[in-house]
This record gives sequence, C-alpha cells and structure tokens, in this order.
Amino acid sequence: MDYAINELERQVLNKSRELVEQKIKPLRAEMDAKEQFSTQMLEEYRKAGMFGLWIAKEYGGHGGGITCLAMAFEELSRGCAGLALTPGTSALGAIPMYLAATPQQRQRWCPDLASGKKLWAFALTEAEAGSDATALKTTAIKDGDFYVVNGTKHFISTGKEADFYTVAVNTNPSRGARGISLLVIEKGTPGFTFGKKEEKMGIRSNPTYELIFENVRVPKENLLGGEGRGLLYVQETLDYSRPGVAAQAVGIAQGALDVTIPYLRTRKQFGQPLITFQALGHQVAELAAKTEAGRALVYNLTHRMDEEFLPAVQNAIANNTTIHDELKKLKATRWTKYSAEAKLFCSNVAMEVADECVTLCGGIAYMRDFPLEKYMRDAKVTQIYEGTVHIQKNEILTALIKEYAANATPAGSSPVRKPGTLEELLRGYFQETSPSVRPVEKNLSQAPVIVAGGRGVGSKEGFELLQKLADRLGGVVGGTRPAAENGWISVHDEIGVTGQTVHPKLYIACGISGQTHHTAGISGNPILVAINKDPQAPIMQKADYAVEGDLYEVIPALLEKLK
Repeated sequence: MDYAINELERQVLNKSRELVEQKIKPLRAEMDAKEQFSTQMLEEYRKAGMFGLWIAKEYGGHGGGITCLAMAFEELSRGCAGLALTPGTSALGAIPMYLAATPQQRQRWCPDLASGKKLWAFALTEAEAGSDATALKTTAIKDGDFYVVNGTKHFISTGKEADFYTVAVNTNPSRGARGISLLVIEKGTPGFTFGKKEEKMGIRSNPTYELIFENVRVPKENLLGGEGRGLLYVQETLDYSRPGVAAQAVGIAQGALDVTIPYLRTRKQFGQPLITFQALGHQVAELAAKTEAGRALVYNLTHRMDEEFLPAVQNAIANNTTIHDELKKLKATRWTKYSAEAKLFCSNVAMEVADECVTLCGGIAYMRDFPLEKYMRDAKVTQIYEGTVHIQKNEILTALIKEYAANATPAGSSPVRKPGTLEELLRGYFQETSPSVRPVEKNLSQAPVIVAGGRGVGSKEGFELLQKLADRLGGVVGGTRPAAENGWISVHDEIGVTGQTVHPKLYIACGISGQTHHTAGISGNPILVAINKDPQAPIMQKADYAVEGDLYEVIPALLEKLK
C-alpha cells in the first residue's frame, strides 16, 4: 500500500525506487563483499537530493519531514540496508543539531547538510555506555573559549566518512548524567583520530569505526543548547529517528519477500511450484501481512509527527528560535512510547521475515550469490542499534505504567488545589498536622505528604535536611533510584518503576529532574512542588510550584518560615 499523502512524498518514493533498481542492486553485492563505503552512491544520493528531504527549503532542503525521510529509508533499504545508511546516518547525526541549534548554527551547518556536501554522524556509544547512555565517560572541560574533549566512542556508523560528528560528552562530571551535553566536532580537528574499523555481520557497506579524542579543543560555539541538556536532546533525537529504523526494517522485510515470492513461484518440487503448497503459501501470506502492518504503523506515526514537527520548523525560522523550543510552545507530543513500539515491532518482523524466507527458499538462500542471506544478516542490526529490543520494551513499559498510574486515582484522594503562595500552602499543612498526629512509622505508599530527593541532593546529609522539612509537614521522605543506589535512602523508600507507587496529596521534589522512570511511581493528582537549580528540568515544567534555586538555601528558608 502507498502511504504517500502529498506530491513530495510520492516523488520521494518514485526516486528512491529508481535508485534501487538502477544503481543499488547492481552494486550491493560488491560493496558488501568488499565492506567498502560507496562514493558512487554518495554522488547519486547528492544528485537525487536525498540528504535534504527533511530539511527546510530555507536551507536548501525539500521541506519534507520525518515521513519523507522514513519513506526514502524504507525504499533504499529494500535494495540494500548498508548503502541506505549513507543518507540515513547523516540524518541521525544531524537531527540533534537541527532540533537544538540556534538560528546562526542552523545557517552555518544546514546548507551543506541538505546538499550532502558534508556528512554527519552521531557519536553516543562507548565501551561502558551502550544501552545505559548515562554511563558515558567522554569529557569536555571548559577552557576559555573552548571545550577540551577526551574519550573514546565505539561502533559509530559512517565512521571516518563523515565530516561532522554530534558527540555526547560530559561537561560537568560531578553532576553525572545531568552533566551530559552535545558538541559538534569537525573531522580534522587536532587530536581527533579514528581507531578500529569494525568487521560486521551485516550492513557491511557502511563503515563502523572507533572515534578517539585526545585533548581535542572544540570552540564553545559548537555546543548545542546549554550545558547539561544533552540527554534531553538525545532522547528527543531518538524519538524522531527510531521510526526511520522501523522503516528500514520494513524495507528489509519487503526486500526479502521480493526475492522469495518469485523464487517460490518458479522453483518446482514434486511436480509443482513451491508456492502452491498451502503450508508454504500460508506462511508467505502471514509474513506479507506482518510487513504491511509494520508499514502502516510507521507511516501513521510519522504523519502524526509531521503535524507538529513541520510547523515547529517554520516557527523557529520565523521567530529566530530553536526547533526544540518551538515544539515546547506547541506542547508537542512526547513520541517515546510510539517510536519504541514502531521500532520494536518492525525490527522483530524484519528478522522473522528474513529468517523464514531463507527457510522457505532452502539451500540456495544460504549461498552468498543469492541475495536473501544478506537480508537476514542486515535485519539483525535493526533489533540492536538506536536502542535494543529490550530497551524499546523498557520505554513502552515505563510509559504504560505512568499512563495507568496517572489514571488510577483512589477514591477521595484528589487534593483540593489551594490558592496562594508556596509559604501559605506549606503553612496549611504545618497547621493541619500537629506533632501528636504526625506519623511515627513511615508508610511511604500511603503518606499524604512526601518530600522526595534525587541525584541533585548530592549526599546523605542533604537527605537529613529533607527529613527536617518532612517532619515539619507531617510527611515522610522518599527518593529516586539514583538516591537509593548511592545509599542516601533505603531501597525500600525508592519511588518509581523499580520502587514504590505512592498516592500523596502533596509531593515536594528536591533535586529531581523528573524523568519518567521516577514520576511513573507518583499516582493520583498531588500538588507538586519542585525545588531545582535547573529551570528546564522536566519536573519544573509540570510543577504547581516551581522554585528555582539551591535546595540547601531554599529548604532552610522554608523551615524558618514554618516555625
């Protein structure tokens, strides 16, 4: 089924299919065997305008969106998933830049991106930071007008063929994950070299390299957004890029069927074509249905994404702002769950289809001169990169828990919103809970008032300060998983997906960023007070009372007022 809804999308489909038949199929076996990057296909992609499909016309692109990118990636992967990665990985590397860049940065980088003159790559993975991106060790320490970068990145697609790399670094290691930032680093910068070239199972025509940074001085103008906002941009990037991997998986599945069905129609055994054996024919029908279901899932999602993404791009250009900020103004949908569902389903379908097609075709499919075995090798990576299938399940489950927890408000637990200042709110709780009725034993799950701390509290002593506030309000203390892991609170007092679900009337979050893993454990509709140094922390956007400041100054001031 054709899911194109406008002329540009139809042109993208037609041009991509033309490239597959005329250029990619004659070249794919050779490039796969040699494990070489194809400069020939790079030029073909440039001539066809494949790099600028999703970039605004103001920067030399075609003005399409996530759908155009996904459609091209599906069709090109139908021919060869490895060769398709040339425009695909350039988009992945550039999406965080496009979202977070200032108008000046967009003008500086986007024209050469759109034309394909300069290729981009995304450098997130490290030896100890795969699925757990927060564990990255690459640092970027400020030194005047530069950041000095040291560290190593692993498994970077397009490797040394790229020109610009969006690199996840830690600009403030003392803050852990909240110190992660994104820097754009140009190839050729002194100290930036390439290590091992990986020998891979599949997608062999796209080189995968180790990147090495040794005292690399990067201009401060190459920082994307602000310091410490890297994880936010990484997650937003993956929300928009994972449908592309899902589309690639659909293309691989379709490509495998394109080889298998004609073969089964002509290959005869026991005097009849293989496809006329009902058992085999039914298996083909089921594989085709799953592939089409994956395609429908992808394009329903990307078309919905474009309804917000494309207006945000135009607003950012008109208002001289970032696309990320314009998406916030539009109260854009958080696509994490839906992107994960698409990638999970489609990557599993690709692997199933390729595997079954090899089985259906028999011995010939195991031979290198028959294209089917390559689809099977290429399919596997869609279950791994940009988040393994297990990470996608985690994303989906976390979102589901949060959704159901938000709707599971116990009878009589909904608080009455109190007007006035934060001081008036807290004084009301202080006056309502005299020492004689304050809880002696902690019962976190049922406590009406909870003072919770996260990584930003910084120490066990900090939690003693939180306990003073909780005591004053007749509440109890809880915290996030990092707080429990650091030994600042008992593991029994953790709130979130891996901890308890709580039902408070008043929730005071101190030094907590507000990631879904934690907030999924807060049920009902409590009055939310957030105390945080970072005004951009997600929890500050959700809070009824958002207090920007150092909790070591804010809480003592509150305690003084509550005497």
